[in-house]
Amino acid sequence: MSRIYKNARVFSYKDPNGKELLREILYIEKIKPEKAIKEKNAYEIVYVSPQFILNGFIVTTINDIVQNIHILGLHPNANLDTKEFCIPDHKKEVLYDEIYYDLLRSNLKTYYLDNSHFIPEKLELKKLKSIYMEFNR
Repeated sequence: MSRIYKNARVFSYKDPNGKELLREILYIEKIKPEKAIKEKNAYEIVYVSPQFILNGFIVTTINDIVQNIHILGLHPNANLDTKEFCIPDHKKEVLYDEIYYDLLRSNLKTYYLDNSHFIPEKLELKKLKSIYMEFNR
């Protein structure tokens, strides 16, 4: 079994005709925000209130194709009411695999503040010298 399911709780449902397989993959883990992007600059998150440490996330797929992602907690790039994590259309309707899982975890640790629903109070940022150097260490 793929490592993306190793620490997950998986709930699978088939439609009445047995054709489509809806799968909800639940990950319970603490995810602390690390980076922020704002006005084309990269920042290290020095401090954010503990309420913004995620408790996990849920990936919903149909036949292993990503439909949506919901977070367990607060994130500036998630709808406050539905908790649906905002992902661009080109990242929906694609195969959920190990590469997608790694990118998703990285995105959950990053705040994209130019396209956010809100900016967390008491957010302390430190500007990074180079996006490439800091994101690839």
